[in-house]
Amino acid sequence: MFPTKLKSLFFEAYSHWGIGLVDEPISAFLKKKPKVKWISPATKKSFLADPFGVFYKKKLFIFAEHYIQDKKRGEIVCLQGLKMHSALKINVHASYPYLLQDGGRFFCIPESNLANEAVLYEALDFPNKWKKKAVLIHGERVVDPTLFRHKGLWWIFYTRGDDPHRKLYARYSKNLEGPYKAHALMPLKNDIRSSRPAGTPFVHGGVLYRPAQDCEKSYGSRLVLNKIKMLSPKEFEEELVQIIEPYLDSPYPDGIHTLSKVGDQTLVDGKRTLYRLRSPFGILKILAQALWR
Repeated sequence: MFPTKLKSLFFEAYSHWGIGLVDEPISAFLKKKPKVKWISPATKKSFLADPFGVFYKKKLFIFAEHYIQDKKRGEIVCLQGLKMHSALKINVHASYPYLLQDGGRFFCIPESNLANEAVLYEALDFPNKWKKKAVLIHGERVVDPTLFRHKGLWWIFYTRGDDPHRKLYARYSKNLEGPYKAHALMPLKNDIRSSRPAGTPFVHGGVLYRPAQDCEKSYGSRLVLNKIKMLSPKEFEEELVQIIEPYLDSPYPDGIHTLSKVGDQTLVDGKRTLYRLRSPFGILKILAQALWR
């Protein structure tokens, strides 16, 4: 016990994420956990998470959150092969760059909850040049906005910054750019094990499924797949049908919190726990707290 306590005195744990590619469709996760090729060019000073991808001119482009430890802030980057560059500049912390195509156009709706809005961006020159197309939700700290089309309506599923893991919200519209109306049952559910969005909803066998986070143990600890049994402006029902645990035999064994469809392949992320030396002030603070117990 003493070595563990001594380690916690001088070192602090922190989460470090990486992204990977699965050479199987997202529906494969309904029955098994396919192999992952980890492609993340992360360093100890930064990491990549929340991957979403599209194929353009037969090439795979991956958008992700690039989190820089020193700045404690995320930005949206694009990877093509192992080359990475800034893709979508936002004035606040940005993550979860949810991508979609509609009518031959590319759109992105990243999370920027500190801005109190959810914004739809359109690519003017994919993948490097984007413009602000529409504010889909205003006045809410929208977390992990997940935009998809179902039975003639556009839907946004999300949680909120004041309680990002438990309560699921939804809005709908006839048009991609809105306006979006609140679902009659908001919040749709209150469950830390299956509410927070975690990637792209998908249809398999005529049934709609929704990836979600299970944060009961910790943030980003594992994923679940929910089967949506009923979805309309006044109704909602889903049931958990699959649990996806972290890849224990990988470089990222401590968590998983994104599962996104890209053609017949799937993007995932994974978490590992690293340690860094505490500052002298941090060590003194822990010692002072121990003395006052």
